[in-house]
Amino acid sequence: MVLSDNQNIHSNANSRSDLELGKRVSDARVNSGIGLKRSIFAPLLKLAYRVLNCARRCRIGNVLIDIICRLEGGAMFSQTARELLSKYHEVDIGPYTYGPCFIPGYLPPQVSIGNYTSIADGVRVVNENHPMTKLSTHPLLYGDLSERVLLEIGHDVWLGFNVVILPGCHRIGTGAIVGAGSIVTKDIPPYAIAVGNPARILRYRFPEEVCAKLLASQWWTRDCQAADAAQQRLGKDIVNALIGEGAEVL
Repeated sequence: MVLSDNQNIHSNANSRSDLELGKRVSDARVNSGIGLKRSIFAPLLKLAYRVLNCARRCRIGNVLIDIICRLEGGAMFSQTARELLSKYHEVDIGPYTYGPCFIPGYLPPQVSIGNYTSIADGVRVVNENHPMTKLSTHPLLYGDLSERVLLEIGHDVWLGFNVVILPGCHRIGTGAIVGAGSIVTKDIPPYAIAVGNPARILRYRFPEEVCAKLLASQWWTRDCQAADAAQQRLGKDIVNALIGEGAEVL
C-alpha cells in the first residue's frame, strides 16, 4: 500500500474523527458502562485523595492511585482512578487504556485519551510554550505561559517509547501509531503510522475503505468481550475480511 492510494483519508477520515473526537472523547471518558470496576473502598480513597491534597502532592497521589488500581483490577479497568485524574488533574482517560498516564502529574492538564489506547513508558506531552514574541522567553520576565493547547488522543492509538508530543499537535486520530522516539509537531490522521523527528506519515494501517468502516463502526464503545469476539471473527487479516459490500466490523 502506497501513500498516494490513501490521500482522501485526510479529508474523509478526519471528518469522521471530528465526529468522534469533537466531543472531546466524551463517549470514552470515565464510562462505567463498558467494563470499568469500582471498589467498595472507592469513597474512602477519594476522600483521602482530597484531604491529602494529592492534586499538588503527586507522590502521595501516585501511591493512592496505585492502591486504587490494584483494588479495581488494574489501570485498564479502574473507574475511581479515572475519576480522580479527571477531577484533580484534567486528564481524561477512556476504558481499557493503560500506561504512565495513570501517574498523577505525569501528563499536563487538558489531555483527553480515548478507549483501548496503549501509551508506552517515556511518552511526554508538552501543550504550552514559552512566548516567542515578547522581549524575553524567560519566565521571570514574561509571566504566565501561553494558553494550554487541548490535546485529544483518539481510541486504539499506540504511542511508542519516548514519543514527545509538542503544542503544534492538537489531535492524534483513532487507530494511529506513533513510532518510538518520534517528535510529534502536528496532527496525526486516523490509522496513520507516523515516525521520525519531526514525525511524518509513513503509511496507513489499512486501505481507505477499511479505515472508513472501522471509524463508522465505533467498535471501541463496546466492552472488551464484544471487541474480542469481533477480533476473533475478523481474524488476523481484517483487510480481506472487510473489503467489499456487506462486510461489517461488528
